[in-house]
Amino acid sequence: MARITTSFSADMHDQTEKPGQLFPVSTQAIIRDRYERAALLAKGRSVVEIGGGAGLGLAYLSKVADHLSCLEYSQENIAFLEKIGLSNVEISQGDAHHTPYKDAQFDLVVALAMIYYLSFNEFVRESSRILKGDGTLFFCTSNKDVPGFVPSPYVTEYLSVPEIAKRLGEMGFAVKIEGAFVANHGGTFLSVIRSYVKSLVKMTILLHPKGQAIWQSMRQKTQGERAPLPESIDKMLAYDGECNSLDATKVNRTHKVIYVTATKTDYDC
Repeated sequence: MARITTSFSADMHDQTEKPGQLFPVSTQAIIRDRYERAALLAKGRSVVEIGGGAGLGLAYLSKVADHLSCLEYSQENIAFLEKIGLSNVEISQGDAHHTPYKDAQFDLVVALAMIYYLSFNEFVRESSRILKGDGTLFFCTSNKDVPGFVPSPYVTEYLSVPEIAKRLGEMGFAVKIEGAFVANHGGTFLSVIRSYVKSLVKMTILLHPKGQAIWQSMRQKTQGERAPLPESIDKMLAYDGECNSLDATKVNRTHKVIYVTATKTDYDC
């Protein structure tokens, strides 16, 4: 992601969750939960959200943050954000690996459900640069180790829980890792076989020129009740489950969503 290209910018806009779009009802709880957790860390602090997308959580975070900035890569998403109007949010377009911000500018960097599109190490180094000495990097990611997991398009890499902890530790962060949204499986051999078959089917379909649209249509038929995505976080369904602390040395195959809270130490990037 060294520079913004027209095709990739449009592709990222297409992948962005937008108000009014039909999604499985469970998606609302996933989105709301991630922003509620970010808001707890953002209260009274100088915050930047990397990859603000269509701005679903910006208004929510701006109510608690002392100052809120947003860096977005997609030109189409920027146009969308400018259209809806967020006067109390400083919005910039750019690359998450080379942000336009000053050294030690923020208390908190937030990156929600997007870090797998980036070079992990480059992004963490850049986050460390723009964070204050005791600043925090908070992000969530899909758990690739859950049986049945299927990668999204355009992904650079997914990391396991131990891989995340190891890399962040080597780059000067103290790490707390949690898991939420327990997968509905028993961790059986059969679930692993299903996962392999599902991945193989998806890869085959995506070889077709209209593969992405075909795959999305197939997924929609198996995801249950769907509803338009509300415009604000507080109108979305709340998550009624628990968030569990995870052992950072062990691969987790239970939780669909991994939350990472990483606090800077004295590492010099």
